[in-house]
Amino acid sequence: MHLPRTAAAATTALIIIILTAAVDILVITASPNQQLPNFTAVIIFGDSTVDTGNNNYLPDAVFRADHRPYGENFPTGQPTGRFSDGKLLPDFFASILGIKQLVPPFLHPNLSDSDIRTGVSFASIITEHWVHIIIMQRIYNMGGRTIVVGGLPPIGCLPIQMTVKLKNPFDRRCVETQNQGSQSYNAKLKKLLAKLQSSLAGSTVTYSNVYDPLLDMITHPSKYGFVETKQGCCGSGLVEMAALCNEESPTCGKEMASNYVFWDSVHPTSTAYQILATNLSQQLASALSSASPPSS
Repeated sequence: MHLPRTAAAATTALIIIILTAAVDILVITASPNQQLPNFTAVIIFGDSTVDTGNNNYLPDAVFRADHRPYGENFPTGQPTGRFSDGKLLPDFFASILGIKQLVPPFLHPNLSDSDIRTGVSFASIITEHWVHIIIMQRIYNMGGRTIVVGGLPPIGCLPIQMTVKLKNPFDRRCVETQNQGSQSYNAKLKKLLAKLQSSLAGSTVTYSNVYDPLLDMITHPSKYGFVETKQGCCGSGLVEMAALCNEESPTCGKEMASNYVFWDSVHPTSTAYQILATNLSQQLASALSSASPPSS
């Protein structure tokens, strides 16, 4: 796999790797005492939660979001391959950084030079965690110095997990054993990233806590204006995603989607992604403010 050298070689490029199984308010910048650097590019790796449309161009992709009702709250009102009703975390985060409003998929056939220079999403192209580590090392060797790695969310709180793991699928509550698994994984990931940073001189390798912000939305929905946290907006909200969330599926309504944490049974709504992006920017600002300036 060949990385776009013009983007990855710049020390002001920000590399985000999301290892979540589903995931990672108005858009706001970090607080005045925690200003973010002037990043020029954002490069995304991960799964379908940060895939801005690569699955559209993968011939063997089983799960796609290139059909309605996906994208009904996207600026164009059309499905783009994003697994949500609108924008994803990469789009909101790139906007917060002042880079651009939308992060295109790397496989899009009409990518411009500007798209490459300012960053793209490689999500869904490579998902193995060990490959991500190799990519991080390669990007570092090419000049990349700021890397954000997202941990797992509270997987037991995904609507699909409530449906398939609980004896009574209508007893909608988080599956605690699954959440404990996420927490255990995240603890190990943080230790791994600390070791990795020590081996990459001058780098800032930051763990992004996706677990707590998403869990807080689920357990304290009124703080964020949410009403429904235990089922998705598409269809019954219990199992629908990808092909099962289609034009024949009734939804909670275009205007009501912002009241839901989840769009389908796995993926958050655009509103939830916006909150996560804002939280991520605050985490990154805090991490960079306490880190030594990266060397070139």
